[in-house]
Amino acid sequence: MRVLCVSGSRAKLPDPVYPLGAAIVATAAEHAGHEVFCFDAIRHKDPSSVLGSVVDTSRPEIILMSIRNIDSAAFPMPERYFEDHKPLVELLRKKTSAPIVLGGSGFSLMPELFMDYLKADIGIVGDGEITTLEVLN
Repeated sequence: MRVLCVSGSRAKLPDPVYPLGAAIVATAAEHAGHEVFCFDAIRHKDPSSVLGSVVDTSRPEIILMSIRNIDSAAFPMPERYFEDHKPLVELLRKKTSAPIVLGGSGFSLMPELFMDYLKADIGIVGDGEITTLEVLN
């Protein structure tokens, strides 16, 4: 199965963080024999403009979206990241009919809220490498 793993987090402060959870899930899917493509939104100034091309190239049959952060937790002015994923999901819905699976540490904090807000098809709470393979199978 062609799998597109999308790390939607754009948090750069105090430092950009490698999407470790998404990479672990992507590696598990690849080791299980799936063709995996990855997209890390933090690497692009305008992620939506690049993501469309990635979808066209990869032609995903399923999309795994990692939601790592919901806010910066920086006092006194925290930055919210909750809404950052909406334009990415909207673009994915326009470009493909592939189901969207949400996961990640931020998602696991408030899964019902994210499922409702992003209108995803499936959500995985907690560690995703085993459950994701069950979903893919």
